[in-house]
Amino acid sequence: MLQGWSDTLVECDLAFRMPDIFPSEICSWFVLTSTSTKYNVEESMRAVEYYVYLWRFGDFIEEVLQCSRILPDESCSRKHVWSYLKKYIYNLWNVLDWLSHLTLVVALFLRHFLQSEGQQYARNMFALSLLFIYLRFYETFLIYKIPGTTVIMVKEMLKDLYGFISFVLFVVLGVGMYYHANLWPDHQAMWGGSWSNFRLWTILSHPYWQIFGEIDLELLTGSNQDNCSNNRSIWEAVPSMERCPQQDWTVPVVAGLYMMFTNLLLVNIVIVQFRLKNLN
Repeated sequence: MLQGWSDTLVECDLAFRMPDIFPSEICSWFVLTSTSTKYNVEESMRAVEYYVYLWRFGDFIEEVLQCSRILPDESCSRKHVWSYLKKYIYNLWNVLDWLSHLTLVVALFLRHFLQSEGQQYARNMFALSLLFIYLRFYETFLIYKIPGTTVIMVKEMLKDLYGFISFVLFVVLGVGMYYHANLWPDHQAMWGGSWSNFRLWTILSHPYWQIFGEIDLELLTGSNQDNCSNNRSIWEAVPSMERCPQQDWTVPVVAGLYMMFTNLLLVNIVIVQFRLKNLN
């Protein structure tokens, strides 16, 4: 009987996605207005919160029933089970479903167990779960000819994008290391403070945004001395305090070569790959 229910849910999955628009709007209302625990005293917000939890729990049960097809029976070989499991795992829509459930569970844990210090991270997780829910709605476009074709094309392009990201990651990391070593030489406090203050994000952020045209030339030339400190004792003791960059003429030169490489070569390579794939 469980197998029959799971088959029915899989076949009617697209039909059930359209009525989910209204619950997703309720979830949006909750995430935008009342993720803080101080709103729990309001009866209207509490009702909205419980409605969201009930809806997500029902969606979770649907996923569990769909996963029950993986369970072997007398007429199902181990090879068939593994084939279905692999197909289920590599399905983008299933991944989005489980990511939305996982982030919601993390958000609930942060909200109710860490109290005030975890509220910001809980809000981040609630919003991330909502983002996955909205991305999941793209599956409904598959029942239409033109939008469905577009969704399929985007999914195929993402496969090429994964390869591009893995390739460009080493370039971004290398250039970021060069920037940091010359703009902030002999920097010892690499992992001080909370994880959001780790210098790794500084190393990655500047070359990453330069791919999209954010040059930040004042920083690269060392002329931006606002909201920072040159006093070593201050920026080492206070991780949130930025250290002022030093001037090094080689940094703008490397930045110019890097941006020429990424904007004129790498990005155009990705565009050519997308076009060739569409032609094939």
